[in-house]
Amino acid sequence: MPNAPMRYTLEDPATLAIALAAEGGLAVLGLGLCWVLGMPPPQVLPANGSLGASLGWGAAATLPLLAMFWRLQRCVWRPIARLRRQARWMVRSLLGDARWPTVATVALSAGLGEEILFRGALQPALGLWLGTWAGVAGAAILFGMVHPMSVAYFVVATLCGLYLGVVTEATGELLPAIVAHAGYDFVALLALRKPDQTGRRPGQEELLYSDR
Repeated sequence: MPNAPMRYTLEDPATLAIALAAEGGLAVLGLGLCWVLGMPPPQVLPANGSLGASLGWGAAATLPLLAMFWRLQRCVWRPIARLRRQARWMVRSLLGDARWPTVATVALSAGLGEEILFRGALQPALGLWLGTWAGVAGAAILFGMVHPMSVAYFVVATLCGLYLGVVTEATGELLPAIVAHAGYDFVALLALRKPDQTGRRPGQEELLYSDR
């Protein structure tokens, strides 16, 4: 009798540890890049400003991202509808039975690791060579390239990267982008892992071939 396929879930400590290590590796990569280029390391906490104000800006910056997410959930354009099915299948597979602290941990690690690398290291590095706004755009494109689920996802991730880059430049701090990224991921992951109206999790074959 063939063995059942192994199912990975982030409630499994080993799988969660791998996911957190991957996101932490992005932060280490960002710090290493700054060291190689002779740049100061990304400063997560505000140097001179108020921590409360930075957290407040981050919370406010989350709202446009959530508005975009809400709109994408209702978009009927086929590439976006397909992306929505792909994202739901992936999130439900990994986080379908996860408790909210696990979801929060994953979201926070993504916000920290990805923002330290892309907005904390790559954006200023590219900005030194190409100019501030070209650096914002370049880091956003690279951010999109590491989200290669589909062309639609690349475009959406690049737009999110542009937005987070603008937030970083506008506030002069990295923490608001981290908070916005983590807050968006937390809400989006909770929303995407919810079962559909039938209460079932979509299978991969349905994900790949359904065009409804």
